[in-house]
Amino acid sequence: DRWWQHLTLSKGTNHNVEIGHVVTAPGGLVGRVESVSANTSRVLLVSDPTSRVGIILGRSRAMGILQGLGSDLARIEFFDRMPDIQVGDVVLSSGLGSRFPGGLVIGHVRSINLNATPAPTAFVQLSAPIGLLEWGVIYSHHDLNHESK
Repeated sequence: DRWWQHLTLSKGTNHNVEIGHVVTAPGGLVGRVESVSANTSRVLLVSDPTSRVGIILGRSRAMGILQGLGSDLARIEFFDRMPDIQVGDVVLSSGLGSRFPGGLVIGHVRSINLNATPAPTAFVQLSAPIGLLEWGVIYSHHDLNHESK
């Protein structure tokens, strides 16, 4: 069952929530709104195996795609064949896709496999406590971009 890979929040179209809005919680990125009703919104969590987030490492700027694993871990597949990566590196959203703005904390590199095929991979400990969430903050891309200025 994947029921726990979604979060239902008590805000919807009556509160100006729209599909695609970004959700954060203490620790960082949680996911994005995938459906909305008048008073609720359903969030696809970054931990869901169908979720994909473009990432960049804070230290080296190496880039890749993060995929959820259905737990508090996620997997990155890097674009470069030999990325500059170290255990403990901060993983941020890259902002290169249209789904998430750049610079949102996602987690920290927990382990690395540079010999994985077809590309090097790393496992990431997600920063937001996905399994213990009781609330989230909903932002539009405009709100997040305005905050960072």
